[in-house]
Amino acid sequence: MNTLKRTVFSQRLEAIKALENKTREEKATLLAAVETQRNARLVKDLIIHIVFFVVFVLIVVLQLNPQSLFIINTSLKNQILFSQDSQYLEINNPSDFITYLNSTFCDSISEMSLENNEAMNKIIGNVIRIRTARVKPDSCSDNGFNLTCYSNNYDKETKDRSPYGTNDMYTYTSNSHGSYVFGHNQYVWDRSGYYVDIPVSNVKTEVSSLIDNGFFDIQTRSVIISFSTLNLNFQSRTSVFTMLTEWTASGSVNPYYSIRTYRIQLYMDALDRFRGFLEVSFFIFILYYFYYFVNEARIDFKLGRFKFYISHFKNIFDLINLTGIIQEI
Repeated sequence: MNTLKRTVFSQRLEAIKALENKTREEKATLLAAVETQRNARLVKDLIIHIVFFVVFVLIVVLQLNPQSLFIINTSLKNQILFSQDSQYLEINNPSDFITYLNSTFCDSISEMSLENNEAMNKIIGNVIRIRTARVKPDSCSDNGFNLTCYSNNYDKETKDRSPYGTNDMYTYTSNSHGSYVFGHNQYVWDRSGYYVDIPVSNVKTEVSSLIDNGFFDIQTRSVIISFSTLNLNFQSRTSVFTMLTEWTASGSVNPYYSIRTYRIQLYMDALDRFRGFLEVSFFIFILYYFYYFVNEARIDFKLGRFKFYISHFKNIFDLINLTGIIQEI
C-alpha cells in the first residue's frame, strides 16, 4: 500500500512543494534529482520492455496458421473456384460468369449442405447470399449522342435504388447486414444493394430464376456471393468465403475472392491456455505502460516542464505506440 502511495502521490511532487520558497539554485538541484531518479529506472524499464516483447512474439508464434488451415482453404478453393469445367478466376465477361454459376458453382454448393455427411466443409445455415450493386440509367453524360449512359463508378450519386426485375421483384436496401468487401485497388463495396438468400438444397433452381428474371444486367457493377462453412474435423473451424466480381462499364468482369478461417472454440488445451495467459499478461503490461506514461506526464506538468516532457524523443515514441495500441484494441 505504501508503494502504491509513493507511486501515485509522487515524492518528487512532495519535494517541489517543500521548495516553493527556496532559491533557483535549490530548485535546479531538485530538477536534476528528478532526472537522475527517472534515468535510474531505465534499466528496470528496459527489462520490462524486453519481457513485453518476448510475450508479444510468443503470442504471434502461437497464433500462426497451422497446417489444418491450409488444408481447409485449399479444399474450398479446389471445390468452388478451380474446377476444370469452368474456373472462377478465368471469368472475363458476363457470359463467363453465368456459365460458371450454372455449372461449377451450383454443383459445388449443392454438395455442401449440413445434411451431407460426406461433405468436408458444410455451409452454415444451408444458405448462401448473392448481392448485387447497380448504377442508374443516365448516371453519366451522353455527350450529346442521345443514348443511355451507365456510369462506371458506383457511389451515392450514381447508385440505383429503384426496384427492378420481373414485376420489380428485387428491391434496394441500404444495409444488407453483410460485410464491407474490398475490390480492385482496395475499393470498398459497402453494405448497400439488392440481395437474395438462396437455400443450398434449391441452389440450381434459384440461380436459374435470378438469371431469368434479370438479376444481372447492364446496370450491374458488382456481384458479391458470400457464405460461411463449418469444419468439425480440425478443431471446429469456420471459414467466411466471399466471392466478388466487378462488372465494368466496358463489359468486362473481374473476379476476386477471400477466405477467412477461424477457430470457434479457443483455450481448450494446455497450449491454448498458455497463450491465454500470455494475452492477459500483455493486456496488463499495456495498462502499466499507459499508467506510467500518464503519471510521468502529470509529474512534469506539475513541475512546469510538460512541453519538455512531450517533446522528448522517447516520449514521442511512447505516445505513438500508445496511440497504435488503442487503435488496435
